[in-house]
Amino acid sequence: MEEYKVMVSVALIVYNHEKYLRQAIESILMQKVNFEYQIIVGEDKSTDSSREILLEYKEKYPDKFILIFNEQNIGGTKNSYNIFQKADGKYIACLEGDDYWIDEYKLQKQVDFLEKNGEYLGVSHIIEARDLEGRYLSRYPKSRRIVGKDVTSDLFLRGHYFSAVATVYRNIYLNKYFDFSILYKAHKYIGDLTLCMLLLDNGKIRILDEVMSVYRCRSIEGESNYNSLRNPIQQYNDHILLINAINEHFKYKYDFTREYLERSISVFIYAIRYNEFRNFLSSLKLIPNRTIVMFALLLPLLSVKKVIKKIFS
Repeated sequence: MEEYKVMVSVALIVYNHEKYLRQAIESILMQKVNFEYQIIVGEDKSTDSSREILLEYKEKYPDKFILIFNEQNIGGTKNSYNIFQKADGKYIACLEGDDYWIDEYKLQKQVDFLEKNGEYLGVSHIIEARDLEGRYLSRYPKSRRIVGKDVTSDLFLRGHYFSAVATVYRNIYLNKYFDFSILYKAHKYIGDLTLCMLLLDNGKIRILDEVMSVYRCRSIEGESNYNSLRNPIQQYNDHILLINAINEHFKYKYDFTREYLERSISVFIYAIRYNEFRNFLSSLKLIPNRTIVMFALLLPLLSVKKVIKKIFS
């Protein structure tokens, strides 16, 4: 039987999170578990007091925390990758420094599931989106096709998404013969889609019908996160390049057509509304020709569906 130093390695990525970091850390420390876990922190050269806060916790819990202080900013995905490479737990759990867990039994529930169900690679759950004041906004995932059930790559690529960050999964990074660098090579800042596809390519994922964590929505001026710094056209470019990279990594065995179309129709509506159509056309050149043709043919139907969904969501 393989021996592990700890049951769970919690990967915590931090960048300019001083306003939120204590809540994130305390939500880990409040976990009631019957096993050992470690907290590996990647601090990405913050310009605020995030590093000082981490040092406080390290002094208080010297055996619990492993701190990685980057000497230059390397981006969220490389930061996560570096943590994963140092994780020696049986399972991996992820958290970002501006989010937090709300269920004190989150880790125990997910580990219990994986211990009892060896055929699963990972187990995820519902997350709740809240604004900066803590007000409820929405829940994710909503799809009854996967909540309380399994999610497959086919379902995922048909729009039944789940959160990679909410997922506890077996430590695949202990396999040193496999190259996981696609996690950061696909994009410097966006990693959720890459990790989801990597997990689904390697095994089964169950989505528990429970809310266990909060995603803090930050899309306002003055914040330093991705959604606050990149406008929709820039984000569209980023995601298309990301999908292209993932597609190439998996040697085109998965059909990402829906991913291209959904993102294209969303930014098309934005481009029309804010007089960015020329920039949108330039961005459209990044997607495969076959998908561009499908986009043109399906544009009226997709637009109506998108508007109706927005009205009734």
